[in-house]
Amino acid sequence: MKILIAMMLALGFALPSWAIPTISCHCFQERSYDPARPAAADDYFLASTQNSLLATVFDFPKRDVVKAKMASGVSGEDLWVIQYLNSNLGLDPDKLTASRKRFGSWAEVLEALQVDTAQLPRAVADAFGGRVADNAIAAAVVDEILVTRLGMASEIISRLRSQNYNSKEVILASFLGCKSGESPVDMAAAVRSGGQSWGALLNHHRIEPSQIETLLKQQISPRTMNKRG
Repeated sequence: MKILIAMMLALGFALPSWAIPTISCHCFQERSYDPARPAAADDYFLASTQNSLLATVFDFPKRDVVKAKMASGVSGEDLWVIQYLNSNLGLDPDKLTASRKRFGSWAEVLEALQVDTAQLPRAVADAFGGRVADNAIAAAVVDEILVTRLGMASEIISRLRSQNYNSKEVILASFLGCKSGESPVDMAAAVRSGGQSWGALLNHHRIEPSQIETLLKQQISPRTMNKRG
């Protein structure tokens, strides 16, 4: 049963009710904004927004993102790459997951599966072909999605990356920027300096954590054929 569940999660992230195990995760003790401790739930807001974007872009329930990570053992970064390759090149998620566990890097996976990335956008293709760290490949995937699907300016994403913000931070800053019209770079800098928190920014713009996925669905543009450039 455990093997079946893991395979089904890897393939589609949707399980019939009889197959879903009882999974109780208490990774985040704080899940709401508290003015007395404004940064207490920031880790949750960052993770939840990333999961919401992944679920929205690849069209499956956010709860299945968490189940996939827990049941199949893939990392959040690997999940971005797996779903991106499935969506853009039609590669089997089950085979990608198994290969990723077998090989030490995505470069080795693509070589073993003889995957041609030439039709992917240049930045993503270059990351796959550049023998860079896997987190850099996942970052390239996230950045391409933020530009093509959320409508972020590539210059803003580049500025955030040049200042060493991780993907969760870039995603939440981009989401807040799209929603508020304020500069994602300035908001991220305010959090880093300690003058703000992600929770305080969400609260200031009257965004409840439970609304993020719905708001992202309103902001995300329909998927179009990716082109190199």
